[in-house]
Amino acid sequence: MRKVRDKFADPEFAKKFHGHLTVLWLVVSVPLALAFGKQVIFVTWLSLYAIVVAHWSSWQATRTEIKQAGADKKIREDHERLKKLDPDRPE
Repeated sequence: MRKVRDKFADPEFAKKFHGHLTVLWLVVSVPLALAFGKQVIFVTWLSLYAIVVAHWSSWQATRTEIKQAGADKKIREDHERLKKLDPDRPE
């Protein structure tokens, strides 16, 4: 269970996962709405739309996490470089 949780905590993996699911649901949603939505087409379409939008927003959120992780890494590297240049400087 921990492996799965750790995998989904990785922003790179989450980006790929939600990106693939977004594309999958975009491709599948129209045929599903046509096949199963004859009785209640509006509700069917709303349900499929909600699934697509949820994955899309998760995908976009992971893009932000990746950029933030990169910025944090750069700040840490800059801090280490400054410490090497002036070791007597207080933190």
